[in-house]
Amino acid sequence: MAEQEVYYRKCSTCGKGMNEGYVAPMDSQYACSDPCWFVNGYTPEQYAIDYEEGDAYHTAWGEGDELDFAYTKEGETIDLCFKCFAPQFTDSPFCDQCLTHL
Repeated sequence: MAEQEVYYRKCSTCGKGMNEGYVAPMDSQYACSDPCWFVNGYTPEQYAIDYEEGDAYHTAWGEGDELDFAYTKEGETIDLCFKCFAPQFTDSPFCDQCLTHL
């Protein structure tokens, strides 16, 4: 079975999984790309102001940046093991990696 890619955030605009993109922490907004970030009249000039004030930034996420779950490329939720945080792609009651009962 091919290993599935895991994404650690979900774009608030298009709903797809993402490992890099824009963040507006106060609004809990994430965007995977410029077309998803600069919407509803939000401009690069406004982003520059928000960035300087610490209200928005661009970053990347990877293993170790998990919340309580992760996402597929399509934005579907993937459960994570509560002990080792490994993504769970089966319906098994045991973690695929550490065999903890889920």
